[in-house]
Amino acid sequence: MDAAVEACDRIEVAVNGAGSVSAFFILMPTRDERLWTSLTVVFAFVTVLCVVRARRGWACLRALQSAGRTG
Repeated sequence: MDAAVEACDRIEVAVNGAGSVSAFFILMPTRDERLWTSLTVVFAFVTVLCVVRARRGWACLRALQSAGRTG
């Protein structure tokens, strides 16, 4: 069960990160400061890393679900 919890956490972090980056992209034109641009780039990079990790979580959840059906 611990693997399923970790997989769900990874997926949740990726979704929340994508939402945060989207919000920064929407707010960035209203701010002409380099800080906002820098934050957006950093959050986008971190979100890409989280999405890559979430893909492994999806694979883990699919494997656990298919193992439960055959047993």
